[in-house]
Amino acid sequence: IRAKIKSSLNFGGDAINSNPKVVFKVDLLPSGEVLNVKLLKSSGVPAFDEAVEKAINKASPLPKKKDGSVDREIEVTYNLKE
Repeated sequence: IRAKIKSSLNFGGDAINSNPKVVFKVDLLPSGEVLNVKLLKSSGVPAFDEAVEKAINKASPLPKKKDGSVDREIEVTYNLKE
């Protein structure tokens, strides 16, 4: 899931010296499609938060688990430099 979101992320944060971290709650349909994205903890960099939220939506549908199931709710924590 993290790799799919990262491939959809469009954020030029080269000017940011810190490693901001943002946390979202993501509601998923059984197909893995993103139903809702809610900001739980801001990174303090609004442009980064927005870019990660857009990347989560763009990455929809998110990959299923190896057994083919999907958690209906997941928490996504994303650091700029990971």
